[in-house]
Amino acid sequence: MVNRMITALAVRLQAARDRDDAGVTAVEYGLMIAVLVAIIVAAATALGGGITAAFDAAAEALTP
Repeated sequence: MVNRMITALAVRLQAARDRDDAGVTAVEYGLMIAVLVAIIVAAATALGGGITAAFDAAAEALTP
């Protein structure tokens, strides 16, 4: 009984190893990009006033 279970597990592990799932698909790339965009939007929203003030100060310093 235990020997059959171990053999079945070994067969399933070998079959899982034989599948070619090593590459990232376009869907996974799309999900990663969507998460990054959401993080950037959230950061820009949270820091919006500070970023505007920093750019305004830099623009004033560069203006003769």
